[in-house]
Amino acid sequence: MRFAFSDEQIALRDAVRDLLAKECPPAAVRAAWSNDSGRCPSAWTALTDMGVLTAQSSRAPLRLAFPATLASRWMPGLFPDRPS
Repeated sequence: MRFAFSDEQIALRDAVRDLLAKECPPAAVRAAWSNDSGRCPSAWTALTDMGVLTAQSSRAPLRLAFPATLASRWMPGLFPDRPS
């Protein structure tokens, strides 16, 4: 049994990490706290364009395009209130 991440998983992790570092700097996160939606629209759009988030239509809820149980392993900073 192989417990290491595949090259594809590592590439996805790195790509999402780099995208979030670019689209969600601390200033953007602070701004999201005070806007009406509580979101950083450019980050949501970029994650959807990358294929990490998916929706059945423009009005449907966004969903992760991979199992959520893997999210904290691939992106350890995603849930900062949980130990990694």
